[in-house]
Amino acid sequence: MAQLSSFSPYILGSEFTAADCIAYVHFLMIRLTTEKIYGENMLDMHFPQLPAYMHLMDARPHIQRMLAERETALTAFVATNVKYDG
Repeated sequence: MAQLSSFSPYILGSEFTAADCIAYVHFLMIRLTTEKIYGENMLDMHFPQLPAYMHLMDARPHIQRMLAERETALTAFVATNVKYDG
């Protein structure tokens, strides 16, 4: 991933593409998971450009909408009280 990414300013160059949609969601999940398990965002160690990229992406209206809808969906799911044995 590090070899393919340019972060200039988007993942593959100057234009927003589907690769950004995929990368953002994965980076977000990896960040949340590593922060929960290890207490720190492990991605920042390997991708120094990532904080600026995530900030750029967070400013996009569609990302803001997706995050709001995700929060609503997670709240609704938790309210179902589904048991998980993992």
